[in-house]
Amino acid sequence: IIGLPVDDPLEDAIETVMGIQRIGPGSICSVYPLMVYAGTKMAEICKGWPRNKSSIGDTHTGAGDLKFDCQEQLKNLCKLATFIVKYGIDESLVRVLISGSYDKVTEDLSMLRYKECIVDRLGEQGEEIFSDIIRSMKLKF
Repeated sequence: IIGLPVDDPLEDAIETVMGIQRIGPGSICSVYPLMVYAGTKMAEICKGWPRNKSSIGDTHTGAGDLKFDCQEQLKNLCKLATFIVKYGIDESLVRVLISGSYDKVTEDLSMLRYKECIVDRLGEQGEEIFSDIIRSMKLKF
């Protein structure tokens, strides 16, 4: 989970993803933005932090509940983390990759990330199952 209420949420998020890469190189992971739910300890911790109006409570969009100046980079990091960890992407390249705006590319990255996870878990069957899923579901990005 990234986008935490810390002084530098982007550095914290990059450190988190690079830590996952060190612990489980070549593995599949999913990185999601922080969602703050009422009545939880995290809601108490986040009291007073500005909220992100583009958050709809869906972690797959990459838009977390807290508002930061680095919101776009955090969103991009959520979308790219699976590949960063699986393919051992260097931190300096990570910083370049998350720095821009992707628009349509972010949808393609989400689909590829989803496919990677399914194929990793289900092996050869994963390709066919993924194809069935994308034909029958309307996914949100």
